[in-house]
Amino acid sequence: MSVTLNPENPSPASRNTDFSFTVNVSAPGDITSIEVVLTGESEPIDISVSSSSFTISGQYLTGFTDTLTYVSEGSSDLIEDPTSVVGIENMPVDKALFDLDQDRKQSLTRSYNVTVKYTDDETMSTTTSQSTLNHVVLNDLEGIRSFMANYF
Repeated sequence: MSVTLNPENPSPASRNTDFSFTVNVSAPGDITSIEVVLTGESEPIDISVSSSSFTISGQYLTGFTDTLTYVSEGSSDLIEDPTSVVGIENMPVDKALFDLDQDRKQSLTRSYNVTVKYTDDETMSTTTSQSTLNHVVLNDLEGIRSFMANYF
């Protein structure tokens, strides 16, 4: 028997929307530690670990390549050369946002490395098991609509 994560595939999250899910961990022995790390991107994610589960919550803000074009507040593209940034996380505040080229991919995946240490019941030795938990992030269009509605 090996370490199992339940659920193996948590329910998808939507971009820029709060989410939370808990994963139960079982092992063929007594779990001594669980470590969970988001790989790749830097997101505002909280990970809390207990003796036999972990909870991940937060928002996924990066990964979609929306291009936003803006000028200084009170200006226009006839007076000033527009500036473009990729990703809503790079959009500065207090600018006149006037164009959005939205990323249209359906989803992306965020991965977590999960390391579980446990004392094996049969051998009484400490064993380390590593696995990857994938979480799908949907581009349901509500996230970018919400950003646009709340930007001003």
